[in-house]
Amino acid sequence: MNQFPQFLVWCRLMVVLLVLGFMFSAPSLAQTAESYRQQALELSHAKSWDQAITSYRKALELEPNDPDTHYNLALTLKYKGDAKQAAEEFEATLLLKPKWADAHYGLGATWYDLNDAAAALKELRTAVGLDPDNAGAHRLLARIYLQQNDPSAAERELQRALQSKPSAEMHFELGLAEGQLGNLASAAAEFRRALRLNPRYASAHSLLGVTLRRQGDHPGALAQFREAVEIDPKDPEAQCNFGMELKAGGNT
Repeated sequence: MNQFPQFLVWCRLMVVLLVLGFMFSAPSLAQTAESYRQQALELSHAKSWDQAITSYRKALELEPNDPDTHYNLALTLKYKGDAKQAAEEFEATLLLKPKWADAHYGLGATWYDLNDAAAALKELRTAVGLDPDNAGAHRLLARIYLQQNDPSAAERELQRALQSKPSAEMHFELGLAEGQLGNLASAAAEFRRALRLNPRYASAHSLLGVTLRRQGDHPGALAQFREAVEIDPKDPEAQCNFGMELKAGGNT
């Protein structure tokens, strides 16, 4: 009896089974990668960074070219404090999605953590070029410019940031820039705007006091130093300023 036709039937059956197996296994792999991502997100919310990182890496073993997973892994590594590996993951993200402003911002912030101001500036400028409303990138640019003694550039960046997302902290930082530029009236106005948003912002009270003292308004300065000390009695600088103003007769 000729067994060859039966052998062909058996081979065809095996091919069909293999194809069906592949068809049914591919979606399950994708679903597994998604389940790892969801697990990682839940672990991140619980600040279980190491476990979240493990889950993201398992997802990437199944879907290595997913930019969102690389990005979320980079953020998790950054929150954990592993800046070098975070930078690598942000770079991997940008290889897959080069015009993602948030990824450029994340990479810039990570280079800032690694004390590489030049690399940070490059990425942050790219971020605001792609997304002019990225308040966080503008704010971090301003911080670097202030550290580089370029308050004019910091002023421009903070003004742009405030257009997108006003906050007490950004008004405070703009007040610092205005003070460095010698614009005392503008500095005082920004510190007051910060205090309208957060009346218990001790540093804003303290710096407003310093600004008023520079303007010759000693009673106003004393009142602000008193507020700062009442809010944060353990702040040695506020205590020092308050004592100096009392001694200078600012309460008369």
